[in-house]
Amino acid sequence: MGPRSDTRARLSAIFSLRIKDVRFGEGPGNSTLVRFNEEAKGLKGAENHEVIVKPSEAFLQNYITREHPDPDQP
Repeated sequence: MGPRSDTRARLSAIFSLRIKDVRFGEGPGNSTLVRFNEEAKGLKGAENHEVIVKPSEAFLQNYITREHPDPDQP
């Protein structure tokens, strides 16, 4: 599982995500929320769209904290 299967979003929307678009523990039941990058081009309606990504929460947390080349960059 990954963010794409959780959100059913287009790859362009997933690739446009920034660290600041992922908010851990801010959704219902302490879930993770993702708000698609409103500055990205060609999202076809995904702008300002917010989704809960419970299944891929651990994947996102691991990527941001351990694998992302610059985790302090919002």
